[in-house]
Amino acid sequence: MATYSNAELRDTISVYFDWLEADKRGDKILKTAKYRQLIEKYNGVRSKGSYESKMQNISAVVVTLGLPHVKGLKPRGHGGATVRAMVTGMAKERGLI
Repeated sequence: MATYSNAELRDTISVYFDWLEADKRGDKILKTAKYRQLIEKYNGVRSKGSYESKMQNISAVVVTLGLPHVKGLKPRGHGGATVRAMVTGMAKERGLI
């Protein structure tokens, strides 16, 4: 599987943080629809399962930052250095840490 571009990774993390905020508000999250949007935007390079797995890696990183993870996306793996750096930076941009 191809490595995520910075733009694709940033979009994926942005969706994750949108879901995290929706979770805090108690809003319903339509994950499958958003996965489809990412798949279409990036020309079907990845499957729904691939994005879901990346979201679980993001969950693992946000938990290390002291944040809750999105319901239904249990932390898995470590995410790698690029994911950790981008998640941390975007969490700071959003005022979450």
